[in-house]
Amino acid sequence: MKNLIPDFIKLLTQSKKIKNNNEYQIIDNYKKEYTTNTPFSNYLNLTNNCLNILDIGCFEQNVPEQYSSQKSINFYGIDIDTNIINYLKEKYSNNKNYFFFNNKIIEPKNLNEFHKIYKHNFKNKYKNIYFEKSTYQKFDEIEKKKNLNNTFYKPNETTVDEFIFKNNITKINFLKIDIDSNDVDVLYGCDNLLKKNDLFGIKIEVKYSDPNCSKNIYEPYLYLSDHNFVLHKVITNSYSSDKIPEKFFYNFNGQNLNGTDLYGDLIFFKTLDNNFLKTLDKDQLINYCRILEIHNLNGMAAEILLGNKNKFEFNDLENYLNKLCENSSLKIFNKILDYKTFISRIDDNPKVLLNNIW
Repeated sequence: MKNLIPDFIKLLTQSKKIKNNNEYQIIDNYKKEYTTNTPFSNYLNLTNNCLNILDIGCFEQNVPEQYSSQKSINFYGIDIDTNIINYLKEKYSNNKNYFFFNNKIIEPKNLNEFHKIYKHNFKNKYKNIYFEKSTYQKFDEIEKKKNLNNTFYKPNETTVDEFIFKNNITKINFLKIDIDSNDVDVLYGCDNLLKKNDLFGIKIEVKYSDPNCSKNIYEPYLYLSDHNFVLHKVITNSYSSDKIPEKFFYNFNGQNLNGTDLYGDLIFFKTLDNNFLKTLDKDQLINYCRILEIHNLNGMAAEILLGNKNKFEFNDLENYLNKLCENSSLKIFNKILDYKTFISRIDDNPKVLLNNIW
């Protein structure tokens, strides 16, 4: 497992950075990690094949845009905040495929066994990024002083696996964990879920600056690698020192527009190993491709389809590939081309892929 660490550091240092004066382009760049423009998903007739999303820490006041724009989706949202869950239940009361739970997700009882296997020993060579207090922490302290009289409700406590079992949820295709506390410890409560062939992707928030915290960056990388998940995206979140506060990234307290990259999101997907893909049926392959399309990984989706031609009718496969290349076709050639023509034109003139903006 230790040999994985250098590769991970290399990938992290290649994370996208915006170096210009237009701070709003930072937000635009962040949004590029997802898309609501999904021609492939929109083309499918998916009455009996819903995509299943489990969002642990759904603190936003909306179902995330990339999911709310999708058809044929089951969305399960969990949050410890009663007010947020009640708000979401009322807001989406007319949607029978959205489910919200006031629940606290906790670590498994055998947590120490996982730490013994996956906690990386840095032998005191790891230097923590340090500043006394972030803008986010200062904002929180001020706000908490204004709300000392708030009553606290203690919700049910379960691991992820226990929650899924108790609520009779039969399938999860994508899991997101962002609970602003012990995210990595909670991940270890997913051991049964991780063994399911239907789970194709995982997003988890981590902390870059402290290898010993329960939100550290290394353990999920090692743990998920052992479950045949591969890291595909690193999203960095910057935080500023409260000595010179910076504007928040969004219209609520959290990461800043400028600062040090202390936290971020790691997005993992199941390996594209042919031995694994052979175990999936047509509906599972389609759902895997839908998840990839939402994350702007259409090329990976095309690889899955082309590697499993025998499971699709020729016309279906052709139409699926045509839909998957629509967005790229528009960006490169300013018009929608079918997949065969799209690839042929690039092969004839690969220089069309060069970016002429710079």
